[in-house]
Amino acid sequence: MYEFQPGESKIAIAPITISPSGISCEAELFLGPDDQTKVATSGMIGFVSTGAEQDMILPIIMPADVGTYHVYLDVYAGGVLMGVYQATEDVLIEALAFTFGIPSVTSRRCSIASYNHPDVYCMVTNNTQQTLTKTIYAMCYHGAGGTTPDPDLGETRYIEGQPEPYAHYLVLTLAPGQSYNVHSPHEYEKPDGDMKCSSPALWPNDSYGFWMEDEDGNMSPITPWP
Repeated sequence: MYEFQPGESKIAIAPITISPSGISCEAELFLGPDDQTKVATSGMIGFVSTGAEQDMILPIIMPADVGTYHVYLDVYAGGVLMGVYQATEDVLIEALAFTFGIPSVTSRRCSIASYNHPDVYCMVTNNTQQTLTKTIYAMCYHGAGGTTPDPDLGETRYIEGQPEPYAHYLVLTLAPGQSYNVHSPHEYEKPDGDMKCSSPALWPNDSYGFWMEDEDGNMSPITPWP
C-alpha cells in the first residue's frame, strides 16, 4: 500500500499501448472507493497512439480526507472507453502531523516558592510539504514508571509564547521544514507584572515524566525526572 499526505502532489507514469498508431486517445487516473466515485483525478490527459507502449504522465493531487482509496485508470481511444484498470495496491492518506524531538528537562527553584519547578524544551518540526497549525500541550505524569497524567498536578503547564494569560497550550504554525523549540518555563510573568510558578512542584523524593503532544495525540518521547 502506498502512503501519502492529504493534498500531496504526485505524478504517476502509466505504460499504455493502443494500436494502430494515429488514434486520438485519452487517459484518466483517479482515486476513489469504487470505479464510479472520483475523489481525486488527473483529469483527461490526451495523447496520440503510436501502436507501441507509451509512458503516460498523469499528475494528481491526493485527497484531502484521510482514508484508504482504490486507484483506477480509464483509457479511451477515439472517444470509446477501451479499458478500466484497477491498481493492485491501494493508496493510504494519512493525517498530517508534526514530529517531536526528545524533551530536555531541567529543574530550578522558583523565585516565589521554596521548591523546584521544571523547565521543559521540546523541538517540534513540520516535516510535511504543507504549512500546519496544531495546538501543542506540555504534559507530565507523577510517579515511577507512570504514563498517565496525574489529575492532582494537572495534565498541562504554562507554555511560553501563547498570548493568553496562564495558557497551558501553544497554537503553533510551522511552514514546511520549519522547527520551533517549544518551552514550558518554570516561572513566567503575569499581566500585572507579578511572577507565577508553573506547576507541578517537583519534590526531590518523587519521580516525574515530561512530554509534549498535539491535539491529535501525536507525542514526543517521555523524559523522566530526576
